[in-house]
Amino acid sequence: MFLGKGISEPNYSTKFISGCQSNLHMNTSNEFSILFAKPRKNKGNCKKNNLYVVFYWQNFNYIRAFKFLSIHTIFPMQKKSSYSFPIILIFFFFLVTSSNGQSHENLTKSFDKIVGEENLGINNGIFNLQDYRFVVENETKYFLGPNYTTGNVKYDGQQYYDVRLKYDLEKDLFIYNPKNASAGIGVNLIQYKVDSFSIYDKKFVNLGNLEPVENPLILNGYYQKIKIGPGFIFYTKFKKNKTEIIKNDKIYYSYRGDHQFLLKYQNDYIEISSESDVQEIFPAHSKNIQNFYEVEKLLESSNLPLFYQKLMFYINDLLGN
Repeated sequence: MFLGKGISEPNYSTKFISGCQSNLHMNTSNEFSILFAKPRKNKGNCKKNNLYVVFYWQNFNYIRAFKFLSIHTIFPMQKKSSYSFPIILIFFFFLVTSSNGQSHENLTKSFDKIVGEENLGINNGIFNLQDYRFVVENETKYFLGPNYTTGNVKYDGQQYYDVRLKYDLEKDLFIYNPKNASAGIGVNLIQYKVDSFSIYDKKFVNLGNLEPVENPLILNGYYQKIKIGPGFIFYTKFKKNKTEIIKNDKIYYSYRGDHQFLLKYQNDYIEISSESDVQEIFPAHSKNIQNFYEVEKLLESSNLPLFYQKLMFYINDLLGN
């Protein structure tokens, strides 16, 4: 593909719209490029009847895939004519150049509002069937509560900000609440397409997607990621196991938390579940680790993930990182 005289295609767009046979319409300069791609057939990452928008301005790039039959669906006020694309390009150029100084996140959110959040690729998933079973009071299968919360997600190669999300720990499902939809409506995001997400100021990654070689220690789905120090990352897999309880001739469901803890240290993944596991990894600090377990017994019994996080940072300090 070619973006204009003397301007080769930016690297970020080659993977996303590789192999597309499209009519390209663009405006280019040394700092500003826009490309609209409409594939005539399915090929590579491109899907027929999708509209792909690649926008580049200085160090900001914006890539989105839309389920449209034409560019005019986004701009219904524009009649089909040779003037449509120049008008659109001027509009985009005015928006971005007038937004100089804004962050990548703010510019992305501005563009998403323009094209319509209901038209974004994040809406492409499986409808979530609401579960109306009786649940034991004050228990939930969701991460930190059953309500949607505002967060960020990287889905199908595209970053989305300030969207409504919740995480089902029983089924390991990440659920999106579409724009202007009621809380009873959700979309199950396709797991292998989710690279990462952030909710409640905690970052999660689809760890299997990050590793080029399959690792038997890594389970399918999402892990909370905490960078402890150089070459030192702590991962937590949150799970909820369901049990049935019969009460007053009704079946209730109780959920009990479970975890898997992985330490990536010096490029190796190590599963930890006991004091001896940690001491085996850091034998020079075995006594300090033993003392930590004695002092933090209450935290270990009440909040095991937080206990291990605190322990990892403590060990990192002992290592002098």
